[in-house]
Amino acid sequence: MPSVLDSSRGEGAPAPALADLLGRVGDLVTGLPEAIHRLLVEQVTELTADQQLRDLLSDTVAANVGTWLSVIRYSIPIDHVEAPTAALEHARRMAQREIPVNALLRAYRLGHQHGLNLIIAGLRSADLPPEQKLALFEQITSVSFRYIDWMSEQVLETYQVERAHWDDNRRSLREQAIRDILDGRDIDVTETSYSMRYPLSATHMALLVWLNQDASADADQLIALERVARDAASAAGAEQLLYHSIDRLVACAWMTVPDPSSSLSQLRAFAQTCSESPRMAVGAPSRGLDGFRRTYRQAQQARAVAMVAEGGTRRFVAAQDSGLALASMLLADVPTLKSWVHDVLGPLASSSTSDRRLRETLSTFLRAGGSFKAAAVDLHIHGNTVKYRVNRAVERRGRALADDRLDVEFALLMCAWFGDAVLT
Repeated sequence: MPSVLDSSRGEGAPAPALADLLGRVGDLVTGLPEAIHRLLVEQVTELTADQQLRDLLSDTVAANVGTWLSVIRYSIPIDHVEAPTAALEHARRMAQREIPVNALLRAYRLGHQHGLNLIIAGLRSADLPPEQKLALFEQITSVSFRYIDWMSEQVLETYQVERAHWDDNRRSLREQAIRDILDGRDIDVTETSYSMRYPLSATHMALLVWLNQDASADADQLIALERVARDAASAAGAEQLLYHSIDRLVACAWMTVPDPSSSLSQLRAFAQTCSESPRMAVGAPSRGLDGFRRTYRQAQQARAVAMVAEGGTRRFVAAQDSGLALASMLLADVPTLKSWVHDVLGPLASSSTSDRRLRETLSTFLRAGGSFKAAAVDLHIHGNTVKYRVNRAVERRGRALADDRLDVEFALLMCAWFGDAVLT
Protein backbone atom coordinates (compact mmCIF):
# COMPACT_ATOMS: atom_id res chain seq x y z
CA MET A 1 0.00 0.00 0.00
CA PRO A 2 1.56 3.34 -1.00
CA SER A 3 2.35 5.82 1.77
CA VAL A 4 0.05 8.78 2.15
CA LEU A 5 3.10 10.97 2.74
CA ASP A 6 5.97 11.58 0.39
CA SER A 7 9.08 12.09 2.56
CA SER A 8 11.30 13.09 -0.32
CA ARG A 9 11.04 16.79 0.56
CA GLY A 10 12.29 18.20 3.82
CA GLU A 11 9.88 17.35 6.62
CA GLY A 12 7.70 15.30 4.30
CA ALA A 13 5.19 16.66 1.83
CA PRO A 14 1.62 16.72 3.17
CA ALA A 15 -0.84 14.51 1.36
CA PRO A 16 -4.03 16.07 0.06
CA ALA A 17 -5.64 14.59 3.13
CA LEU A 18 -3.53 16.83 5.38
CA ALA A 19 -4.45 19.95 3.45
CA ASP A 20 -8.08 18.86 3.65
CA LEU A 21 -7.72 18.30 7.39
CA LEU A 22 -6.28 21.76 7.97
CA GLY A 23 -9.13 23.17 5.94
CA ARG A 24 -11.67 21.34 8.12
CA VAL A 25 -10.25 22.88 11.29
CA GLY A 26 -9.62 26.21 9.64
CA ASP A 27 -12.02 28.13 11.85
CA LEU A 28 -10.50 26.60 14.95
CA VAL A 29 -6.98 27.37 13.72
CA THR A 30 -7.97 30.98 13.15
CA GLY A 31 -8.90 31.33 16.82
CA LEU A 32 -5.96 29.25 18.07
CA PRO A 33 -3.58 32.17 18.88
CA GLU A 34 -6.20 33.87 21.03
CA ALA A 35 -7.07 30.59 22.79
CA ILE A 36 -3.43 29.86 23.56
CA HIS A 37 -2.89 33.43 24.76
CA ARG A 38 -5.81 33.13 27.19
CA LEU A 39 -4.44 29.81 28.42
CA LEU A 40 -0.97 31.25 29.09
CA VAL A 41 -2.35 34.35 30.81
CA GLU A 42 -4.25 32.08 33.20
CA GLN A 43 -1.56 29.47 33.84
CA VAL A 44 1.78 31.30 33.47
CA THR A 45 1.11 34.61 35.19
CA GLU A 46 4.82 35.55 35.29
CA LEU A 47 4.64 36.35 31.59
CA THR A 48 2.03 39.11 31.91
CA ALA A 49 3.30 41.56 34.52
CA ASP A 50 1.84 44.54 32.62
CA GLN A 51 -0.14 45.36 29.50
CA GLN A 52 2.96 45.78 27.36
CA LEU A 53 4.08 42.25 28.16
CA ARG A 54 0.58 40.90 27.54
CA ASP A 55 0.55 42.50 24.09
CA LEU A 56 4.02 41.18 23.29
CA LEU A 57 2.98 37.70 24.43
CA SER A 58 -0.06 37.88 22.15
CA ASP A 59 2.12 38.79 19.16
CA THR A 60 4.56 36.01 20.08
CA VAL A 61 1.81 33.39 20.21
CA ALA A 62 0.31 34.53 16.92
CA ALA A 63 3.69 34.50 15.18
CA ASN A 64 4.56 31.06 16.51
CA VAL A 65 1.22 29.54 15.57
CA GLY A 66 1.50 30.95 12.06
CA THR A 67 5.05 29.66 11.63
CA TRP A 68 4.15 26.25 13.07
CA LEU A 69 1.20 25.80 10.72
CA SER A 70 3.30 26.88 7.75
CA VAL A 71 5.92 24.26 8.62
CA ILE A 72 3.22 21.56 8.73
CA ARG A 73 1.32 22.76 5.66
CA TYR A 74 4.32 23.32 3.37
CA SER A 75 6.77 20.73 4.73
CA ILE A 76 9.40 23.34 5.58
CA PRO A 77 12.56 21.75 7.01
CA ILE A 78 12.88 22.63 10.70
CA ASP A 79 16.48 23.81 10.37
CA HIS A 80 15.28 26.39 7.79
CA VAL A 81 12.89 27.95 10.29
CA GLU A 82 13.86 31.10 12.12
CA ALA A 83 12.25 32.12 15.38
CA PRO A 84 9.72 34.97 15.00
CA THR A 85 11.08 38.39 15.93
CA ALA A 86 8.35 38.87 18.52
CA ALA A 87 9.28 35.55 20.19
CA LEU A 88 12.93 36.53 20.52
CA GLU A 89 12.04 39.98 21.87
CA HIS A 90 9.66 38.38 24.36
CA ALA A 91 12.50 36.16 25.59
CA ARG A 92 14.74 39.23 26.00
CA ARG A 93 12.08 41.05 28.02
CA MET A 94 11.69 38.01 30.27
CA ALA A 95 15.45 37.98 30.88
CA GLN A 96 15.51 41.70 31.66
CA ARG A 97 12.75 41.25 34.23
CA GLU A 98 14.54 38.23 35.73
CA ILE A 99 11.52 36.01 35.16
CA PRO A 100 12.72 32.39 35.47
CA VAL A 101 13.40 30.79 32.13
CA ASN A 102 11.34 27.77 33.21
CA ALA A 103 8.21 29.93 32.96
CA LEU A 104 9.10 30.77 29.37
CA LEU A 105 9.72 27.15 28.38
CA ARG A 106 6.55 26.03 30.16
CA ALA A 107 4.57 28.50 28.06
CA TYR A 108 5.93 26.92 24.89
CA ARG A 109 5.03 23.44 26.10
CA LEU A 110 1.50 24.48 27.05
CA GLY A 111 0.94 26.30 23.74
CA HIS A 112 2.26 23.33 21.78
CA GLN A 113 0.04 20.92 23.66
CA HIS A 114 -3.07 23.03 23.11
CA GLY A 115 -2.49 23.46 19.37
CA LEU A 116 -1.57 19.83 18.82
CA ASN A 117 -4.68 18.63 20.68
CA LEU A 118 -6.88 20.79 18.46
CA ILE A 119 -5.49 19.36 15.22
CA ILE A 120 -5.55 15.79 16.53
CA ALA A 121 -9.20 16.26 17.54
CA GLY A 122 -9.91 17.30 13.95
CA LEU A 123 -8.01 14.27 12.72
CA ARG A 124 -10.14 11.93 14.84
CA SER A 125 -13.35 13.27 13.32
CA ALA A 126 -12.01 13.25 9.75
CA ASP A 127 -13.53 10.76 7.30
CA LEU A 128 -10.27 9.06 6.38
CA PRO A 129 -9.04 5.47 6.33
CA PRO A 130 -7.26 4.46 9.53
CA GLU A 131 -3.95 4.13 7.69
CA GLN A 132 -4.14 7.73 6.51
CA LYS A 133 -5.09 8.95 9.99
CA LEU A 134 -2.10 7.14 11.48
CA ALA A 135 0.27 8.55 8.86
CA LEU A 136 -1.07 12.07 9.37
CA PHE A 137 -0.82 11.69 13.13
CA GLU A 138 2.82 10.63 12.84
CA GLN A 139 3.58 13.52 10.48
CA ILE A 140 1.91 16.18 12.59
CA THR A 141 3.32 15.04 15.93
CA SER A 142 6.83 14.53 14.56
CA VAL A 143 6.98 17.95 12.94
CA SER A 144 5.32 19.77 15.84
CA PHE A 145 7.61 18.29 18.49
CA ARG A 146 10.70 19.07 16.44
CA TYR A 147 9.38 22.57 15.85
CA ILE A 148 8.80 23.25 19.55
CA ASP A 149 12.24 21.83 20.43
CA TRP A 150 13.86 24.08 17.83
CA MET A 151 11.94 27.17 18.97
CA SER A 152 12.67 26.43 22.63
CA GLU A 153 16.36 26.12 21.86
CA GLN A 154 16.42 29.49 20.08
CA VAL A 155 14.46 31.41 22.71
CA LEU A 156 16.49 29.78 25.49
CA GLU A 157 19.74 30.89 23.89
CA THR A 158 18.34 34.39 23.37
CA TYR A 159 17.20 34.51 26.99
CA GLN A 160 20.58 33.38 28.36
CA VAL A 161 22.57 35.81 26.21
CA GLU A 162 20.30 38.71 27.19
CA ARG A 163 20.33 37.72 30.87
CA ALA A 164 24.14 37.67 30.93
CA HIS A 165 24.27 41.01 29.09
CA TRP A 166 21.61 42.51 31.36
CA ASP A 167 23.35 41.28 34.51
CA ASP A 168 26.66 42.73 33.33
CA ASN A 169 25.06 46.09 32.58
CA ARG A 170 23.19 46.20 35.85
CA ARG A 171 26.31 45.15 37.75
CA SER A 172 28.21 47.98 36.10
CA LEU A 173 25.45 50.44 36.98
CA ARG A 174 25.37 49.14 40.55
CA GLU A 175 29.13 49.41 40.91
CA GLN A 176 29.05 52.96 39.58
CA ALA A 177 26.17 53.85 41.91
CA ILE A 178 28.12 52.52 44.90
CA ARG A 179 31.15 54.59 43.90
CA ASP A 180 28.99 57.70 43.50
CA ILE A 181 27.44 57.18 46.94
CA LEU A 182 30.76 56.59 48.69
CA ASP A 183 32.26 59.61 46.93
CA GLY A 184 29.50 61.77 48.40
CA ARG A 185 27.83 62.67 45.12
CA ASP A 186 24.20 63.72 44.99
CA ILE A 187 21.92 60.93 43.87
CA ASP A 188 18.20 60.26 43.66
CA VAL A 189 17.68 57.84 46.55
CA THR A 190 14.45 56.32 45.19
CA GLU A 191 15.73 55.84 41.64
CA THR A 192 19.11 54.51 42.75
CA SER A 193 17.51 52.14 45.24
CA TYR A 194 15.40 50.71 42.43
CA SER A 195 18.31 50.31 40.02
CA MET A 196 20.49 48.71 42.71
CA ARG A 197 17.66 46.55 44.05
CA TYR A 198 18.67 47.69 47.52
CA PRO A 199 16.78 50.14 49.83
CA LEU A 200 19.12 53.02 50.60
CA SER A 201 16.70 54.53 53.12
CA ALA A 202 16.93 51.48 55.41
CA THR A 203 19.25 50.82 58.38
CA HIS A 204 22.52 49.46 57.02
CA MET A 205 25.40 47.49 58.42
CA ALA A 206 28.55 47.17 56.30
CA LEU A 207 30.57 43.97 56.50
CA LEU A 208 34.04 43.76 54.96
CA VAL A 209 35.33 40.28 54.18
CA TRP A 210 38.85 39.63 52.98
CA LEU A 211 41.45 36.98 52.27
CA ASN A 212 45.06 37.02 53.39
CA GLN A 213 47.57 38.51 50.97
CA ASP A 214 49.05 35.08 50.27
CA ALA A 215 45.68 33.65 49.23
CA SER A 216 45.46 32.41 45.66
CA ALA A 217 42.16 34.27 45.04
CA ASP A 218 41.15 31.74 42.41
CA ALA A 219 37.54 31.20 41.41
CA ASP A 220 36.85 28.91 44.36
CA GLN A 221 38.25 31.42 46.84
CA LEU A 222 36.25 34.27 45.35
CA ILE A 223 33.09 32.19 45.51
CA ALA A 224 33.90 31.38 49.14
CA LEU A 225 34.30 35.10 49.84
CA GLU A 226 30.80 35.86 48.61
CA ARG A 227 29.34 32.79 50.27
CA VAL A 228 30.72 33.83 53.67
CA ALA A 229 29.29 37.34 53.22
CA ARG A 230 25.86 35.96 52.37
CA ASP A 231 25.94 33.42 55.20
CA ALA A 232 26.96 36.17 57.62
CA ALA A 233 24.08 38.36 56.45
CA SER A 234 21.69 35.46 56.94
CA ALA A 235 23.05 34.85 60.44
CA ALA A 236 22.50 38.52 61.29
CA GLY A 237 18.88 38.34 60.15
CA ALA A 238 19.46 40.73 57.25
CA GLU A 239 16.47 41.47 55.02
CA GLN A 240 18.42 42.72 51.98
CA LEU A 241 22.03 42.33 50.86
CA LEU A 242 24.18 44.38 48.50
CA TYR A 243 27.44 42.62 47.61
CA HIS A 244 30.34 44.59 46.14
CA SER A 245 33.78 43.26 45.16
CA ILE A 246 36.47 45.81 45.97
CA ASP A 247 39.35 43.81 44.51
CA ARG A 248 40.38 40.17 44.17
CA LEU A 249 40.91 39.81 47.94
CA VAL A 250 38.40 42.19 49.53
CA ALA A 251 34.63 42.62 49.28
CA CYS A 252 31.94 44.55 51.11
CA ALA A 253 28.40 43.48 51.86
CA TRP A 254 25.86 46.04 53.01
CA MET A 255 22.89 44.50 54.74
CA THR A 256 19.64 45.94 56.03
CA VAL A 257 19.12 44.91 59.65
CA PRO A 258 15.67 45.08 61.28
CA ASP A 259 17.10 44.60 64.78
CA PRO A 260 20.48 46.39 65.02
CA SER A 261 20.85 45.58 68.72
CA SER A 262 21.07 41.84 68.08
CA SER A 263 22.68 41.82 64.61
CA LEU A 264 26.21 42.45 65.92
CA SER A 265 26.07 39.67 68.49
CA GLN A 266 24.69 37.31 65.85
CA LEU A 267 27.50 38.23 63.46
CA ARG A 268 30.10 37.72 66.17
CA ALA A 269 28.66 34.31 67.00
CA PHE A 270 28.70 33.39 63.31
CA ALA A 271 32.36 34.39 63.01
CA GLN A 272 33.28 32.15 65.93
CA THR A 273 31.74 29.12 64.25
CA CYS A 274 32.77 29.96 60.68
CA SER A 275 35.44 27.64 59.37
CA GLU A 276 36.03 29.56 56.14
CA SER A 277 39.24 31.52 55.61
CA PRO A 278 37.90 35.06 54.98
CA ARG A 279 38.20 37.53 57.88
CA MET A 280 35.49 40.02 58.78
CA ALA A 281 35.13 43.61 59.97
CA VAL A 282 31.78 45.29 60.56
CA GLY A 283 30.64 48.88 60.92
CA ALA A 284 27.94 50.10 63.28
CA PRO A 285 24.30 50.01 62.08
CA SER A 286 23.35 53.37 60.60
CA ARG A 287 20.30 54.63 58.73
CA GLY A 288 19.81 56.23 55.34
CA LEU A 289 22.24 57.37 52.67
CA ASP A 290 24.67 58.94 55.16
CA GLY A 291 24.44 55.77 57.22
CA PHE A 292 25.36 53.73 54.14
CA ARG A 293 28.59 55.72 53.90
CA ARG A 294 29.26 55.90 57.64
CA THR A 295 28.98 52.19 58.36
CA TYR A 296 31.30 51.48 55.41
CA ARG A 297 33.95 53.91 56.69
CA GLN A 298 33.71 52.32 60.13
CA ALA A 299 34.12 48.84 58.66
CA GLN A 300 37.21 50.09 56.80
CA GLN A 301 38.66 51.49 60.03
CA ALA A 302 37.94 48.23 61.84
CA ARG A 303 39.65 46.25 59.09
CA ALA A 304 42.69 48.55 59.15
CA VAL A 305 43.12 47.88 62.87
CA ALA A 306 42.50 44.16 62.39
CA MET A 307 45.28 43.99 59.80
CA VAL A 308 47.73 45.16 62.49
CA ALA A 309 46.14 43.70 65.61
CA GLU A 310 47.76 40.49 66.78
CA GLY A 311 49.69 40.18 63.55
CA GLY A 312 46.51 40.28 61.47
CA THR A 313 45.20 37.04 62.93
CA ARG A 314 41.92 38.34 64.33
CA ARG A 315 38.99 36.77 62.51
CA PHE A 316 36.38 39.35 63.47
CA VAL A 317 36.40 42.99 64.59
CA ALA A 318 33.57 45.50 64.98
CA ALA A 319 33.54 49.27 64.98
CA GLN A 320 31.74 49.15 68.35
CA ASP A 321 34.56 47.20 70.02
CA SER A 322 36.05 49.15 72.92
CA GLY A 323 38.97 51.33 71.84
CA LEU A 324 38.84 50.42 68.15
CA ALA A 325 37.93 53.92 66.95
CA LEU A 326 40.83 55.40 68.91
CA ALA A 327 43.15 52.68 67.67
CA SER A 328 42.20 53.42 64.06
CA MET A 329 43.14 57.08 64.50
CA LEU A 330 46.60 56.10 65.77
CA LEU A 331 47.44 53.75 62.90
CA ALA A 332 49.20 56.51 61.00
CA ASP A 333 52.05 56.62 63.52
CA VAL A 334 52.41 53.24 65.21
CA PRO A 335 56.14 53.79 66.03
CA THR A 336 55.27 56.88 68.08
CA LEU A 337 52.43 54.98 69.75
CA LYS A 338 54.82 52.15 70.61
CA SER A 339 57.27 54.58 72.18
CA TRP A 340 54.51 56.15 74.25
CA VAL A 341 53.19 52.75 75.39
CA HIS A 342 56.68 51.86 76.66
CA ASP A 343 56.95 55.21 78.44
CA VAL A 344 53.69 54.48 80.26
CA LEU A 345 54.03 50.75 80.95
CA GLY A 346 57.78 50.24 81.10
CA PRO A 347 58.84 46.57 81.17
CA LEU A 348 55.17 45.55 81.41
CA ALA A 349 54.98 46.31 77.66
CA SER A 350 56.68 43.02 76.86
CA SER A 351 55.38 40.32 74.51
CA SER A 352 56.08 37.54 77.01
CA THR A 353 53.21 35.30 78.05
CA SER A 354 53.51 36.28 81.71
CA ASP A 355 53.40 40.02 80.97
CA ARG A 356 50.46 39.52 78.63
CA ARG A 357 48.56 37.81 81.45
CA LEU A 358 49.48 40.60 83.89
CA ARG A 359 48.25 43.26 81.42
CA GLU A 360 44.93 41.46 80.92
CA THR A 361 44.40 41.20 84.67
CA LEU A 362 45.36 44.82 85.32
CA SER A 363 43.09 46.04 82.49
CA THR A 364 40.13 44.06 83.84
CA PHE A 365 40.84 45.35 87.36
CA LEU A 366 40.83 48.97 86.18
CA ARG A 367 37.65 48.51 84.14
CA ALA A 368 36.01 47.01 87.22
CA GLY A 369 36.63 50.28 89.10
CA GLY A 370 39.55 48.93 91.10
CA SER A 371 37.54 46.06 92.60
CA PHE A 372 39.47 42.84 93.08
CA LYS A 373 36.23 40.94 93.61
CA ALA A 374 34.55 42.20 90.43
CA ALA A 375 37.70 41.54 88.42
CA ALA A 376 37.88 38.01 89.80
CA VAL A 377 34.32 37.37 88.64
CA ASP A 378 35.08 38.67 85.14
CA LEU A 379 38.29 36.62 84.90
CA HIS A 380 36.88 33.52 86.60
CA ILE A 381 39.80 33.34 89.04
CA HIS A 382 40.23 33.81 92.80
CA GLY A 383 40.33 37.34 94.19
CA ASN A 384 43.75 36.73 95.76
CA THR A 385 45.09 35.77 92.34
CA VAL A 386 43.82 39.06 90.94
CA LYS A 387 45.45 40.96 93.78
CA TYR A 388 48.77 39.19 93.28
CA ARG A 389 48.79 39.84 89.51
CA VAL A 390 47.83 43.51 89.90
CA ASN A 391 50.62 44.06 92.41
CA ARG A 392 53.04 42.21 90.15
CA ALA A 393 51.96 44.34 87.15
CA VAL A 394 52.59 47.53 89.14
CA GLU A 395 56.04 46.22 90.09
CA ARG A 396 56.84 45.44 86.47
CA ARG A 397 55.72 48.91 85.46
CA GLY A 398 57.93 50.45 88.12
CA ARG A 399 55.56 53.02 89.59
CA ALA A 400 52.09 53.36 91.16
CA LEU A 401 48.85 53.81 89.21
CA ALA A 402 47.47 56.84 91.03
CA ASP A 403 49.18 59.57 89.02
CA ASP A 404 48.42 58.45 85.45
CA ARG A 405 45.74 55.84 85.71
CA LEU A 406 43.95 57.03 82.53
CA ASP A 407 47.18 56.74 80.51
CA VAL A 408 47.70 53.24 81.86
CA GLU A 409 44.20 52.16 80.85
CA PHE A 410 44.66 53.56 77.37
CA ALA A 411 48.13 52.01 76.96
CA LEU A 412 46.77 48.62 78.05
CA LEU A 413 43.94 48.98 75.54
CA MET A 414 46.39 49.71 72.71
CA CYS A 415 48.45 46.66 73.73
CA ALA A 416 45.31 44.56 73.50
CA TRP A 417 44.56 45.88 70.02
CA PHE A 418 47.99 46.12 68.42
CA GLY A 419 49.82 43.33 70.23
CA ASP A 420 53.39 42.82 69.03
CA ALA A 421 53.26 46.01 66.95
CA VAL A 422 53.62 48.06 70.16
CA LEU A 423 55.35 45.51 72.41
CA THR A 424 58.97 44.68 72.96
